[in-house]
Amino acid sequence: MSEEAWLRQLSDSDRRQAESLLRELATLGCRDPYSWAGAEIEADIPQLARYRFLHDLWPRLIDAWPDAVTGHEAARRAVRAGASPDDLGALARTVAYETVAAMLVHLADEHPPADLPSWRLTEVDATGAPTGRGLLGLDTELPALDPSTPQGGRP
Repeated sequence: MSEEAWLRQLSDSDRRQAESLLRELATLGCRDPYSWAGAEIEADIPQLARYRFLHDLWPRLIDAWPDAVTGHEAARRAVRAGASPDDLGALARTVAYETVAAMLVHLADEHPPADLPSWRLTEVDATGAPTGRGLLGLDTELPALDPSTPQGGRP
């Protein structure tokens, strides 16, 4: 089904919500907003919150390291010893990615002990009130948003 046909088949309230999601996702730079909006409308998954959370991780926590790494003394010593600045940047990006991915697995807390408190990352509305929808499966979706890949931005 085409994107326009999908929108036409929605109820008026779902169409308005979908159009709002599409605008927000496009503003955030989403490469495939219809897939993200469709999952939110059809499966009640907080895709806009998930996209925003994951999308922000790349520039802030992963892609910031390749350029910043050469500012560290250990990296300067490695370059003086013959290491390539590009290789050091790639290593830093990989370590940052693996750290973020591991943190997302930790945040999921899928198997908490029955007698201890746990945690859950949840969506809140613009006023800060919880919507009741959890941001689940973030660790599995992180690679799909890698901005350096052609498919980055697809859920």
